Amino acid sequence: MTKDSENLEIIAKTFLSDIEKDVDLSQSKQLVNTNNNRRLRQNQDGNLWKIGMPDFIEICPKITGSRWRLANAQISKGKITLFNEQQYSSSAKLARLLRERIKHHIEQEALQKMQNIDMELALRLAEPVGMVRNLMASKASEAINLVGAEESDWPPCMRKIIADLANGVNVNHFGRLFLASISAKLALPEESCIGFFRGAPDFSESTTTYQVNHVYNGEYTPASCGKLKVNHNCPVLPGDDRLCDISWMDHPLKYIRATQRWKAKNQQAQANIRQDDEPLDAENNTRR
Repeated sequence: MTKDSENLEIIAKTFLSDIEKDVDLSQSKQLVNTNNNRRLRQNQDGNLWKIGMPDFIEICPKITGSRWRLANAQISKGKITLFNEQQYSSSAKLARLLRERIKHHIEQEALQKMQNIDMELALRLAEPVGMVRNLMASKASEAINLVGAEESDWPPCMRKIIADLANGVNVNHFGRLFLASISAKLALPEESCIGFFRGAPDFSESTTTYQVNHVYNGEYTPASCGKLKVNHNCPVLPGDDRLCDISWMDHPLKYIRATQRWKAKNQQAQANIRQDDEPLDAENNTRR
């Protein structure tokens, strides 16, 4: 979308309620220093975009990174300025917001169409949908369990690497490979995984996209806890995380499964409590 600069404004006006394009005068000054700005010239198009605050608030919660938080944004006259960065242009930021907004529109449209499916069409789709489900279950039964992992289920090592990248920390190669591989195991969209790296000081859209795609297609196995510790990617000290202190906890995927099991047991216990309460309520009502 960024490459289609001619239509970017048209797309933005279609999906955003308030958008403004200015010329970034600071770019002409920065380009004087040619030694460090060769990559800058390639990424910047001289545009400076401003987006309405309501649109920004609606879109950004699903995007990771400190730059997408309202507290870190510059607000003027109800608009958020998407400033140019050395490796993340204003147009690229706008394109990222548009991708998220368009994705939301597609999801909502799909849900609306699903509500209009009649019984005849549902019966026709039942067999192929069942075949797809069985195929996925046979090939990735373990991965399917991990797909449902929420962000709160993620292990501390994964959350720490994501936070470091968002804050501009230069995470080492081993940590980056681990993040991409565990994102693939969790079936996170490639775009979401790429988004984790946008805050990195050496971020390159094309390079990161290629590398993440390579990891996703290569079916890499995420590193174990021992290897993460050796490569300085484990942030947990004894006593920091009770789950990590368990003797058999030697892999981040085990952490996720253990967290999911604990949640499932807790939800079941709460459901049983509610069921036990219902007869008491009914009995009290009959007595009255």
